[in-house]
Amino acid sequence: MKKIFLFMIVLVFASTLFIAGCGDDDGGSTTDPTIYEMEDYNYFLSIANVLNDDRDSYVIIISSLNQNQIETAELEINGEEIVLEEQGYEGFNFWIAAFDEVDTGLNLLCDLKIDDKSYSLNLILPAYPIVNWPTEFDPTLGYDINWTLEANSQYQYFYGSGATYDWEGSEEYDEEIVELDVSARSYSIPENWLDSDLQDYDFSLDEHSIAVDGKVIAAAVSSSYAYYYQYSRSDMIKKHNQLKKVTERLIK
Repeated sequence: MKKIFLFMIVLVFASTLFIAGCGDDDGGSTTDPTIYEMEDYNYFLSIANVLNDDRDSYVIIISSLNQNQIETAELEINGEEIVLEEQGYEGFNFWIAAFDEVDTGLNLLCDLKIDDKSYSLNLILPAYPIVNWPTEFDPTLGYDINWTLEANSQYQYFYGSGATYDWEGSEEYDEEIVELDVSARSYSIPENWLDSDLQDYDFSLDEHSIAVDGKVIAAAVSSSYAYYYQYSRSDMIKKHNQLKKVTERLIK
């Protein structure tokens, strides 16, 4: 049931996955690429936990970074076939799969075939951070956040956002992203770091790794979340979009 729910959630944000891509050559390459911009890639593969209380359950999403649809997608991770399911929304398609019972710290050799092109990406699934989130959050106050982590990741960042929604569909929004040293085990949220007039707040500490091959960029993320919501919990939609945004920032 949980897997079906995740699949339905992805349908909601599929139309937000468009990022302008450039270059027609999408052939795979095993050479070490030079990373310039997200626009240099045609496809994005993400492996991320989306439920804070289930550290062994990850979701794989393969999407286009331009307006070219993916007709076929095949994936093996460490020699085992991953059963992908194609989903679509208003003419845009993507491929997703549940990735359960995963050991963090594992080296993931992702053999990916998109249409008639093959790619090989080597990702480390980051360790999961154990964070002492406060039970309540007041945006006018400062908080010292500490965590433990079994091993450093390639990237580590702290994310916070606040929002207020009304019945007309409009939104007031504030967001902060701070890249941390990978050895950091604490972060102090400043007073008034986010707009204090908003209703819903959420935070995450994200351990992030990136790999590229040819026209594919991939990210594996282990995140710990904290939610301080009055009315809604639409966190999965925003989390996937955050993953793309931060990946783009980290590779620059």
